Amino acid sequence: MASIRCFIGIALDETARVRVRHYQDTLIASGADVKWVEPHNLHISLKFIGAVSSETLPKITASLEGVAQKHHPFEISLAGSGAFPSLRAPRVIWIGISRGKNDLTKLFVNIESALAPEGIAQEARAFSPHLTLGRVRSPKNGTSLREALEEEFCGDGAWKVKEFILFKSLLSSQGPRYEILRIYNLIAT
Repeated sequence: MASIRCFIGIALDETARVRVRHYQDTLIASGADVKWVEPHNLHISLKFIGAVSSETLPKITASLEGVAQKHHPFEISLAGSGAFPSLRAPRVIWIGISRGKNDLTKLFVNIESALAPEGIAQEARAFSPHLTLGRVRSPKNGTSLREALEEEFCGDGAWKVKEFILFKSLLSSQGPRYEILRIYNLIAT
């Protein structure tokens, strides 16, 4: 039985992607040992599903269609930046959400509820909407990275989220590659 590794996310519009990449370049210049997310892979994660069987996938896609029908398109914008769990001990470098956080949270909650009957485990941690820029591999040049993060990301552009996406994640030695399995248009009336 074949399994498919997948997750649900929201794509950035092109203007946001360019702004994020420019900010990411300033962080890269710190020389920190970080595995940076490639620009074409940047997205706002809603739910990591993990490996599912090819038999379970149609049930997941049907459940997600029901979620999309409950939500209207909404505006989102990015602002602020930081690290999880903290700037003193960074493991994940992120950009925050300034507009649309409540809509993202409602979407996440409905996705969790819809996928639970399909055997998809619910998140143990509280949902914290963000955009992951990279994952720290070692403390090398950590001070320079912290100093670079003091200049927070300023995102003055908003875009309308009209869909969420079920992605397939393919892992390789060159890094992950994401393929779109299905796009779900937000169509609540």
